[in-house]
Amino acid sequence: MFPDPFTVQASNMRQDGRNQLRPINPNAPDAAGRRPEPGVGTVAQVESTGRLESNRLYVSANYRIAQTRTMLGVNYILADTRDHADGPLSPPADSRSPDAEWGPAAQDVRHRLFTIFNFPLPKGVRGNIMSQAQSGLPYSITTGRDDNGDGVSNDRPAGIGRNTGRGAWRWDLHARVSRGFGSGGEREDGDGPMIRSRVGGDDGPVMMTMEHSNA
Repeated sequence: MFPDPFTVQASNMRQDGRNQLRPINPNAPDAAGRRPEPGVGTVAQVESTGRLESNRLYVSANYRIAQTRTMLGVNYILADTRDHADGPLSPPADSRSPDAEWGPAAQDVRHRLFTIFNFPLPKGVRGNIMSQAQSGLPYSITTGRDDNGDGVSNDRPAGIGRNTGRGAWRWDLHARVSRGFGSGGEREDGDGPMIRSRVGGDDGPVMMTMEHSNA
């Protein structure tokens, strides 16, 4: 389907987590403002009752011209990660309804795009241009007040879920020039370029490098 210099790879990963840690305030006031223990204020009780669900789609495409030792690579990651809490010490907006905290995880970056262009320059010098773009991280929209009187000022406007806001996109560009020097005879694997690709952690980038040695 594709010419030999062009390769495409795709994979999908799903992660389900149970018994995730999240804090609950068992002494949260009721609708009338009465606490179960009136002489005690806010209590942070960490429970293993949270959940996590994550889906990631990885797509990688590479085009290589061996004669000129040129390589162009593009990698894209589409992710959707949801959980009940940003951490074991991040209290819910309303401890009486902890499951209402189900929403995007704090590190839920939906879109990531990586590109790399490796090409020859005169005098044995090589150029390398890399770029990375990603959509914004989520954040919670809050009123800035303790509207429900539970002693924690993290309440959200009515109908607004946790981490439903999104920050701005981020884009980075890197450029590098290099020249390799070698000694000894010819490499047994030939003098063509060697291309490697590696996927990082769950939400890390796909790294691609091209190595070349002049005998």
